[in-house]
Amino acid sequence: MLTLPLSLTAVLYLILIWLPGHRAIRQTAEEINLKQQYVSNAAASAMSLLAAQQKLAKVQAVVEQWRKCAPSEKKLPEFFGKINTLAEKAGVTVVCFDPQSTTALQQISEKSIAVSCTGQFFQIYDFIRSIEQLPTTIWLNSVKIEKMQNSDKNVQCDMLLEFFFENTENSDCTKSAN
Repeated sequence: MLTLPLSLTAVLYLILIWLPGHRAIRQTAEEINLKQQYVSNAAASAMSLLAAQQKLAKVQAVVEQWRKCAPSEKKLPEFFGKINTLAEKAGVTVVCFDPQSTTALQQISEKSIAVSCTGQFFQIYDFIRSIEQLPTTIWLNSVKIEKMQNSDKNVQCDMLLEFFFENTENSDCTKSAN
């Protein structure tokens, strides 16, 4: 007779106390696990964010250095004069100096200059070298050097120079200053 009330008490304990407590413990363990994953992911995200901020700082430093060296649109005539001065110093004769149309990109603009000059090979070489040593990055897109028919020493050089300058209408620098 004692077994029936004892069995009934055990079943009631199991249904009313142990199972709900076990479910609550399992839910709490799952919540703790989720929060631990969140903390682990947050630490990894913080490291990724720090790495991205460091890359951004490097990129901004490069862009700032480029801005210091790149000619502005207003100073293009002065920049063109600098190229002509380099030609004179090298001893070459500029036959044609033809700035091409400007190609506006999103934040910068591209400008090409067709340059034809004559002189001795070493003078042309010196002129090209002095262009490459300018602080502004200039691409020599095409260079064609031919011996002049009526001269033993002189050559003619046709080249297309390309460089970039800041597009002041869409520049981040201009927008942040306003």
